[in-house]
This record gives sequence, C-alpha cells and structure tokens, in this order.
Amino acid sequence: MKHMTFREMFEEVEKHPDYWAELAMLYFSEEVLGAMREQSVTRAELARRLGTSQGYVTRLLIGTSNLTLATMSKMAFVLGLELRTSLVPMVAAWSDVAPQEATGDAADAI
Repeated sequence: MKHMTFREMFEEVEKHPDYWAELAMLYFSEEVLGAMREQSVTRAELARRLGTSQGYVTRLLIGTSNLTLATMSKMAFVLGLELRTSLVPMVAAWSDVAPQEATGDAADAI
C-alpha cells in the first residue's frame, strides 16, 4: 500500500464539493469576525442584533451550524454590510494554505 503525501491527500480532498462548501463558510466566518473586530462588535452584541443567542452565533462562526444564504445575509446586514456572491473559476486551494514542497537543489540539501 502506497502512503500518500500530504499534498496528494489535500489534492484528493479538493475533488469533493463538500470541501469547497466548508471553505466558503470558513472564508465567510473570517470576514464576519474581521468586521466584528473593526466595529468592536462582540458575539453577544451580534447575537442581540440578530435576535438570537450568543451560543448560536458561536456555532455559526465556528462551523458547527449550517450557514444558509439567509443567515449570511442577515449577519452581513446587522453589521452594515452587504453579502455578495459570485462564481469564479475554481483554483486549487492548496496554493493559498500550504507551503511549496521543496524541490531541486534545496530538497537535496534537506
């Protein structure tokens, strides 16, 4: 049995739509958290604005509750923002998060 490298495992995962859905939710959560920091909005305040519990907001932001477009729009709205979606060509996320594997002379030196 051949052992896969981390890069090979990552490339395999990228073939599944669930990966891309989770990545989109992660990016959205990061944007919301950034907006909250900029505006000095706490999770408790965001929950109050949304008319929900702080626990629910936490679950949304850490990814344990499903983010619907309606919820995402409402979160953006209460932060004075607009949710925009777009379709763009798919690019391997590997280049965004993982360091380049060593190749050539540098790899030989390791």
